Amino acid sequence: IMYEYNLVTSDFSGNLSVPEKTLRLEALKSFYLAEIKNVTVKKSGEELELRWKYPNQENYSFVIYKTASDGVLETYKRLEGENTLKLKYDEGETYKFAVKAESKDGRESILSKMVSLK
Repeated sequence: IMYEYNLVTSDFSGNLSVPEKTLRLEALKSFYLAEIKNVTVKKSGEELELRWKYPNQENYSFVIYKTASDGVLETYKRLEGENTLKLKYDEGETYKFAVKAESKDGRESILSKMVSLK
């Protein structure tokens, strides 16, 4: 979106200046992408299924974060345009995930709310 501005000044007598030149500015995109919502994780047989919803998902990459054994989130996998991840489930282990969207222009969403399954 382009915006154009002109500066006009006036004095106490009501005299107005003539604008010298128009200032043209382009509005920047928001730094952050929209937040990922509705992240869920559930058992599906011997697998876990992590899902999320995101508008126009085919245009984005999704970075999946998983907790390590020390409880710290680390990058687990990157998916292009997909909203589902299936992985092997180990009985007795606690799983915690969060998801972030990335666009081709380098913008990112904030990290989703963490979901967990034991």
